[in-house]
Amino acid sequence: MRSKKIFGLSISLVLINLASILERADENLLPAVYKEVSAAFDAGPTDLGLHLVSNGILPPHSIWKDSWIAARSVMKVRTFQIIVLQGIVGSLPWAAVVFFTMWFRQQQLSGAE
Repeated sequence: MRSKKIFGLSISLVLINLASILERADENLLPAVYKEVSAAFDAGPTDLGLHLVSNGILPPHSIWKDSWIAARSVMKVRTFQIIVLQGIVGSLPWAAVVFFTMWFRQQQLSGAE
């Protein structure tokens, strides 16, 4: 089965890169938004959370249930499973590198040859 392409790029590649860009934007914008909201309401994180709960702004229980059902259906998608597996397997060598550097430092400091 051939994958669909947009401007010569596969849709999967475009979506993954778009998600990465949006995540980076979220990391950069969230502190600024928090600062503006805190300044506007003259409140800290606890006060803002209490305000959300007391005014009923949090979504009802059915939304959490619907989200759980949607997440379970996404986890059944084969390509999603492969991407998650690649992330897990790809992170293992990097974790091993950390232990190798600690082992090499320990060997160097102990004077072992």
